[in-house]
Amino acid sequence: MSDLIEQLVTRLAAAEKDLADLRARVVGMTPASIAPTSGGLESQVAALQSSLASVFVSMPQVAAGDNREREYDGDVIVDPVVFLTLAVTSGTSTATGTASTKCGYEYDVEDAITGYKYFGAGTSPAVAAADPIVSPHKWVRPTVGYMIAATFGYAHRNSTGALVIGWINEVADQEACD
Repeated sequence: MSDLIEQLVTRLAAAEKDLADLRARVVGMTPASIAPTSGGLESQVAALQSSLASVFVSMPQVAAGDNREREYDGDVIVDPVVFLTLAVTSGTSTATGTASTKCGYEYDVEDAITGYKYFGAGTSPAVAAADPIVSPHKWVRPTVGYMIAATFGYAHRNSTGALVIGWINEVADQEACD
């Protein structure tokens, strides 16, 4: 349970830093010098920050391996989407698929915000690379054809708490038109 809390705190801190960086780029000011204005972008950002903070504060405690979906004051709380970075594992980079075979890419998968490794090399304890088309994952590849490897994706937790890859930016490799 404390690992879940630590992960949420780490994600929140990273999200706050990313939001501050975005605010500085969009508005051109440092976060400390920005005051929310009525109806403007800054008031919307402030409202979003407040909403995110209240979600994390009000989330029920979840024991490790417990169901991640909970009833809370009549509302169902489910873990949010996880943003992923992907890297093709060694030994599969030639498995791009052909005109008669399906692509066989497998990926090292890490959290794009925290850098936490979910699958593949460098995980502790060791976990195999993820094949995004094998259950519980939901990615669907064409049955044949060349594919360009993914570098990014989205995942969520299922009812048992397992991370499920739902979408990756793997695309069909096409030849140039004549």
